[in-house]
Amino acid sequence: MNLCNLKKTFADYKTKGWDRIFVLVDVHATIIPSGAHDNFTFINEACKEVLQWWSKREEVRLILWTSSYPAETDRLKKWLASNLIYIYYINQNPEAKDTPRASFATKMYYNIVIDDRAGFEPETDWAEMKCQLIELGEWDKP
Repeated sequence: MNLCNLKKTFADYKTKGWDRIFVLVDVHATIIPSGAHDNFTFINEACKEVLQWWSKREEVRLILWTSSYPAETDRLKKWLASNLIYIYYINQNPEAKDTPRASFATKMYYNIVIDDRAGFEPETDWAEMKCQLIELGEWDKP
C-alpha cells in the first residue's frame, strides 16, 4: 500500500476543506482471512485497532468493498459493529454527488482504498498504517 497517501489525504482534508474522508476497505484477505465465512476473526490485532480508530473519526466514512452475498455482508457488518467498527455503506458512496465535470454513477468516490488486490499487505500494512497515523499526530485525536 502506498502509505504516503495517508499524509496527502490528511493534508488535503485540512487544506481543501473537505467534509469527509472516504475509506474503501475490502473484506476477505484484508479484514478477515481469505475464505473465512463462519467464524469471523480479524486478520491481526492492528487491523482491528485501525478500523476502530477510523470508526471514531466523525469525518470518516468506512465503506465495505466486497463481493460477499448480502447475508454474509449483514453478518459481517453486525460483527464489526460488535467490535466498535461502524460501516456507513457497502459497495456504494451515496454522499458523492455529481459535479459539472464528474459523474459518480459508475465510479465510486473514495480517498483511501485498503484492498489486498490493490497492493495492501495486511500482515504488515495495518501495523504500518497505525505507525504512520501516530507519526502524523492523528492517532490520539478522537
